[in-house]
Amino acid sequence: MTIYSLSPTSGRGMFLAYRRKGVVMGKYDELTRGQTEALLNRIGGMDGMRGILSGELIVTLANASSLALGFARDMAKETGWTLLEDVSEPSEIAISSLELVTFLNRGESHVSGDTLRNRAKENGANFGQRQAEYLLERQDEIPKEWRDFYLVFPGTVWRDSRGRRRVPSLNWIGGRWFLDFRWLDYDWDSVDRLVRPRK
Repeated sequence: MTIYSLSPTSGRGMFLAYRRKGVVMGKYDELTRGQTEALLNRIGGMDGMRGILSGELIVTLANASSLALGFARDMAKETGWTLLEDVSEPSEIAISSLELVTFLNRGESHVSGDTLRNRAKENGANFGQRQAEYLLERQDEIPKEWRDFYLVFPGTVWRDSRGRRRVPSLNWIGGRWFLDFRWLDYDWDSVDRLVRPRK
């Protein structure tokens, strides 16, 4: 028998919920697909789930009230970065209802990262890393015309090990989308775009 110990961080339950054609299939129907995947990753993926269901694996929580489901790429764990700011809503979006918008005003060739972030908030385009990861999981649904741009998600800001602020972006490289973290303090120009719900 294997025993795993999770470091908890939010008050969500350990049981999963599934939806099919609008019908709630479980107790915790508020869990998103991304949260469910994050939880499965924390317990060892499908093998961990099978182990729990068969009784061969026991999961213990130090404090069940603080279990949190984080990012698919948690840069704090991967690289020791510090999360400075993050937006969590919306957790699920219909990709077909999104559009790309520029943050440049007429006559501007580039703006600072702080200006980019302010304009993202003003224009309802302040998505963050969770939304970027949601799109990344469904990259076959992302419109082909978006491939010409870097999609910026300034609602999440990390500080890297050298003190530089970074924000997530999706970049089309070699026939697929990749999640990257770009320096916020560089200039942002016409090849960059924000994502927002279509107005």
